[in-house]
Amino acid sequence: MNIRVVKRRDNITKSWFLSIASFYLVVAIFFSATISRASSSLPAEMLYARGSQAYALGSYQEASDQLSQAAAIGPERADIRLALGLCYLALKKYQEALHSFQVAISLDSHIKDGLLYLGITKYCLGEYQQAEKYLRNAKEQDPEKGLISYYLGLCEIQMNHPQQGLKELQEGYHLSPEFASYFKPYEEILLTPVDVQIKKFRQEVAVGLNYDSNVELHTRPYYLATPARKSPKYTDWGGILGDRTEYYPLIRDDFNLGLRFNGSDSGHLYLQSWDFLNLKGEAFINWRLGPFVFKPFFAYDRTWYGNGKPFSTFNIPGLTIDWPETSFLKGEATYRARDKNFWYSRGDEYHQSGWDHRIDLFQAFLLPARGIMRLGIFYDRDLAQGLFWASHLYGATANATVFLPWDLTGWLNFEYGQAHFDNTDEWSGRRQLNDNYCLQLLVKKPLNERLAFWFGYGYANTRANIPEWQFNRSLFQAQFTWNLY
Repeated sequence: MNIRVVKRRDNITKSWFLSIASFYLVVAIFFSATISRASSSLPAEMLYARGSQAYALGSYQEASDQLSQAAAIGPERADIRLALGLCYLALKKYQEALHSFQVAISLDSHIKDGLLYLGITKYCLGEYQQAEKYLRNAKEQDPEKGLISYYLGLCEIQMNHPQQGLKELQEGYHLSPEFASYFKPYEEILLTPVDVQIKKFRQEVAVGLNYDSNVELHTRPYYLATPARKSPKYTDWGGILGDRTEYYPLIRDDFNLGLRFNGSDSGHLYLQSWDFLNLKGEAFINWRLGPFVFKPFFAYDRTWYGNGKPFSTFNIPGLTIDWPETSFLKGEATYRARDKNFWYSRGDEYHQSGWDHRIDLFQAFLLPARGIMRLGIFYDRDLAQGLFWASHLYGATANATVFLPWDLTGWLNFEYGQAHFDNTDEWSGRRQLNDNYCLQLLVKKPLNERLAFWFGYGYANTRANIPEWQFNRSLFQAQFTWNLY
């Protein structure tokens, strides 16, 4: 039987694995190998043929109805169960597909591609370790089938083993180059860290410890030590407890809607005034239209002091647009507005409220088997009134995701900005001009499929024409993250 294959492009914006559409097409290619067995039951065979034809035409629901009836009439037919499982995969009914493949294998432990499809189903359910187990067994049965290696590579990547993932994908390319067009390049799969892969529901908790140098170069009198006041302490240890929850109520090939919640609570050994509780909720859409991906978002961000008093509130609407330029180049533009309110404990004169607007332009470079680099420029216009009122900020950003030996993944970010303030500083009588430098380094080591260890270093430096506003800070951080779901 000839099956018409229509190739569709990947329509999921988070660059994580083979597109859902292409995945079904690859499965369809192998479907023809499962529908040719003879049958002793003519009614079951007729329903089998009708279901197979409906599947080939893309009528997956009709195909599953026909094949369900065929399976009821011929319960001993492993090939019917296997074909029914493929229909459920096309309908994204993964639990039903899993059951069908398990029954097929129980009826015929050597049925062609049974373990492969079972592994693919486990992969779609996010059960990567079990998926890898089935795929390894499938590879023992058929070591020359490249499709197994492709999916083994994807499993290894999702289990935070990028080097092993690359090895498997390269073997898949070698064994079955005809399937390469259905899979994204290795670097594009990892264009964003693997832990942000789209899943229906995800929850992660984090616990960590940091050392904060908090070195400030203030010269104002109220910062200086007096007989009644000791010199302030500018270094401290702190603990962090965090939670991240992500839910996609709607996932489609060209469109998905997501909700994200992040919470963190920090406590310091000495500087209790630096203790903060932060809660942030975000709603976002990923919508592919032609070569462009539009990502509108809205976030609400609220922070409290350790004593429960409010510190800041942000309402943040924005839009990100990205587009492919070549197989190894990608462009990105982001506009973000922010309605902000700050309440400082020193007095009402320090409060700040109003809008600021920022535009970022990025160029992403995919480095073969090494990672991703992004270079960008930005402009920020702060129109808020109050402390640091009204400024222009110009700058440049460079960041990279790098795949290192021993399954380490590193993230590096550097940003430079120059701020020109509209207002006159009340103490010096001058307009403030700042050079801001920021460096962030983060390394992740997976300990198993759910648990990972992170080590990070951050550095912030402000050089100002008014010495009172100069600032210098280093932050060392270590934490464990645990993926609950």
